[in-house]
Amino acid sequence: MYDQPRLAPDGSRVALVVAEEERDIWLWDFARETLTRATFSPSDDRRPVWTPDGQRLVFSSLREGAANVYWRAADGTGAVERLTEFTVNGQVPNTITPDGGQLVYRVNPGTGTRSDLQILTLDDERRVEPLIVTEFAEQEAAISPDGQWLAYASDASGQTEVYVQPFPNVDDGRWQISSGGGTAPRWRPDGRELFYRSGTSVMGVTVETGSSFTHGSPALVVEGPYLEGSNYDVSPDGERFLTLKRAAEGETAEADSSPGQIIVVLNWHQELLERVPVP
Repeated sequence: MYDQPRLAPDGSRVALVVAEEERDIWLWDFARETLTRATFSPSDDRRPVWTPDGQRLVFSSLREGAANVYWRAADGTGAVERLTEFTVNGQVPNTITPDGGQLVYRVNPGTGTRSDLQILTLDDERRVEPLIVTEFAEQEAAISPDGQWLAYASDASGQTEVYVQPFPNVDDGRWQISSGGGTAPRWRPDGRELFYRSGTSVMGVTVETGSSFTHGSPALVVEGPYLEGSNYDVSPDGERFLTLKRAAEGETAEADSSPGQIIVVLNWHQELLERVPVP
């Protein structure tokens, strides 16, 4: 049961959520064709986001109660570090600035607004600042490759649509990108097109950025039996999509297809002597 795939910046791996008894984040290596577990928690870990250098994974976790934002080295070394300190649920990482200095994440503040977007600095100070706070639900943020524009989904019109605003000065303009519903925006790596989901389809809108922002009309890019919402990503070359689709009816995984485990025992000789003393 796979969910929420996100491609590494160099395209060599994909981070995704594997749902078993709980949700954990795993890494699929395309060259080695191996699936490796990246997080270990008795409660859910989800919504992985890569840092721009590909060295870390940022994710949401319930491991200490309420859903907060954590990160760890993508190679599995070092400890998991908690980045936010909230007592209410709904802290979900969305996107990181191209320089790796700031994280935009969704928060459910529990103060009358449904969900807002906030900024967390990824330095030693871990400063938190509000970004978009309204009575509506803002989510699924994505920063443009040049770091100047923020795409996100909001239900301000009565249904969820995709919007773009300047970043970080979000009060300087607002453009509705989708029509007839849209969510989960993703930028093409060259910044010249913005994709989003409309039902099971992927839509595309050409954009021009610089001192101003202009965009074209939505056009169908991919249509197929794919899972809705954020279950897709754009390849680093901008030429392909990674998507999830439901298994065909009657198609099930083999009973022994789950990854095996390698158990490393240290000081085994000493343990052997303790269990089987030499006469």
